[in-house]
Amino acid sequence: MRGEPSRRLTGPNLLADETAAVLEVRFEAGDDPAALIAAWGAAARALHAALGRPAPVLLERRYTVAGGAGATLGFAAPRDLLYAMTEVNDWALAEAARRGGGAPPGEALASAAARCAALIAAEANPALIALAAEAARRGVALLQDDDEVTLGLGCHARSWPARALPAPAAVEWAARRAIPLALVTGTNGKTTTTRLLARITAAAGWVTGCASTEAIVVAGEVVERGDWTGPGAARRVLRDPRVEAAVLETARGGILRRGVAVDRCDVAVVTNIAEDHLDDWGVGDLATMARAKLVLARLVRPGGALVLNADDPVTVAHAPADRPTVWFSLAPAGALIRAHLGRGGAAALLEDEVLVLARGAAREPVIAAAEVPVAFGGAARFNIANALAATAAAAALGLPPAVIAAGLRALHPTRDENPARVNLYEVGGAHLVTDFAHNPHALGALLPFARRAFPGGRLIAVLGQAGDRSDEALGRLARSCVAGGVERVVLRPIPIYLRGRQLGEVEG
Repeated sequence: MRGEPSRRLTGPNLLADETAAVLEVRFEAGDDPAALIAAWGAAARALHAALGRPAPVLLERRYTVAGGAGATLGFAAPRDLLYAMTEVNDWALAEAARRGGGAPPGEALASAAARCAALIAAEANPALIALAAEAARRGVALLQDDDEVTLGLGCHARSWPARALPAPAAVEWAARRAIPLALVTGTNGKTTTTRLLARITAAAGWVTGCASTEAIVVAGEVVERGDWTGPGAARRVLRDPRVEAAVLETARGGILRRGVAVDRCDVAVVTNIAEDHLDDWGVGDLATMARAKLVLARLVRPGGALVLNADDPVTVAHAPADRPTVWFSLAPAGALIRAHLGRGGAAALLEDEVLVLARGAAREPVIAAAEVPVAFGGAARFNIANALAATAAAAALGLPPAVIAAGLRALHPTRDENPARVNLYEVGGAHLVTDFAHNPHALGALLPFARRAFPGGRLIAVLGQAGDRSDEALGRLARSCVAGGVERVVLRPIPIYLRGRQLGEVEG
């Protein structure tokens, strides 16, 4: 058995809605996973008891990935003791590996308890627990990291140093309110959907904070460039006193590594679920990937909306039945859409090349697909789908069609406004399309677009990939390139993304 160091889950996550300490374990030949997990659990319970703490709520998820069988093991932990609880978890796993089943020896248990008790005493923050309990009672958002604690969101937020917190009675609770908040995830299209929705909320007159794989942007100004799709990005946007509405791209990596920064949102969008980043963090199949991305569904407040892609079979298969769902679709005559509208449900649809909002039998036109710049006159069907997702989310936020249309018109497929998402150039008489398409699902959408947009020419692909994909994933990407009718492939090394491989290995 090989274990990785325990980590903190600081918000809702794949295993639970609460904060937790978890670790990853890979089993080796000859291991008895059930016995080792039972021994870990016994050791964790014994150390909690020795510390005078309640028995832990154990969290366990077994999985199979390309590297073999593994498990995520952990337990719920108070938000003010997460570092100390990771030490408890590490000790429990080490004890299970060392001794197997049975109670840990008294001397080892006493030593571990003394060490962890000192960590707990140093980390404990009763003021934080009291503030969090009152915030939960009042339905007020609380953001927390090592340095700051924030109540309320955006322009209604106030922050304090984590070690200088007010008593609950001293907080102006009425002023600590929420703002319109949308979370966007999916395998492909989430950055474009995030940007479209941010343009719409800005068209509504709201000062919008947006986080994506490219940058944090507030009021149209770049705050910082980089891949900002995790909980740190969310906290940064939601603490900005200018922000009146927030649209946050929320990537699978952040959900799995740390959890989500917030426990409530108005709208959650899942663009699609396809093969990418499989075998990371114990996600070895699409069903588990779907559960990870649909963590956001659990965060939608009463009266909010979950926006899902009716044309994506994986999303449809794993859609939660107990959440208010707004579907979007390029195929409005599909059985799912017909049944959903027949029950009086809401959807965003493409009908006769017009984006419409539908509820039951009613239709409200929003904008012609040809008027959406990123749709390229309707040739980029995947961006029409992204526009429908943004339309559905905006309508769920209460925005009218005229505002939605203005926002959709405001995003252009340029390097400045939507970099690496279908940017077009003309070079030496050839049409050049650059896109972030880095998995078979994305490439399978991009290549037909190129054929539709520029019929009759040779299709040449310049293709590269990061080294942290498995050989199988690289093979699937190559096959999707061939299946798309590419007539010549130029393999492009990406030295800054070798990620453990040798130069030339990915291309091979």
